[in-house]
Amino acid sequence: MGKTYITNLVCSVDAASDTASNLFIGLDGAVCGAGKAALGVSIDSAKAGEGLPVAMNGILVVKAGGSITAGDAVVSDANGKAVSGTALTVAAPTVAAPTVALAAGAVAVTSDAATPTVNVTAGEVTAGEVSGGVLPQVVLGYALESASEGDLLKIRLV
Repeated sequence: MGKTYITNLVCSVDAASDTASNLFIGLDGAVCGAGKAALGVSIDSAKAGEGLPVAMNGILVVKAGGSITAGDAVVSDANGKAVSGTALTVAAPTVAAPTVALAAGAVAVTSDAATPTVNVTAGEVTAGEVSGGVLPQVVLGYALESASEGDLLKIRLV
């Protein structure tokens, strides 16, 4: 028995090109591009210009474009297939040590009991880097099971 889907909202769009079933469909009726927003998942195939039924919510079946683990956030690849979203990582910013200098003519502090005024020249702050990321990818759903490339995969569309 094949995989089944559960939806209560299906719309029909004009297929931008010959389109297979079980692919993410973009807002323009074309197969969804990599990391782009999707209208939903095609539940049947259609020729260019024909009505293409697209499920817009629920538990849907989409082709896997790579290895996916149950629970993964899924995004679209360039072919409208589901692939795992990349985890967002943020590196902490680095701060160079500030330069501490006494003003010209100041007397050196030799006692730890003294409370001198110290002028601190601001150090250089290097912004942290953002790498990978579900953002700016658009998360389209979450895998309800594990799959390999080419498998049909159940997802919960969000």
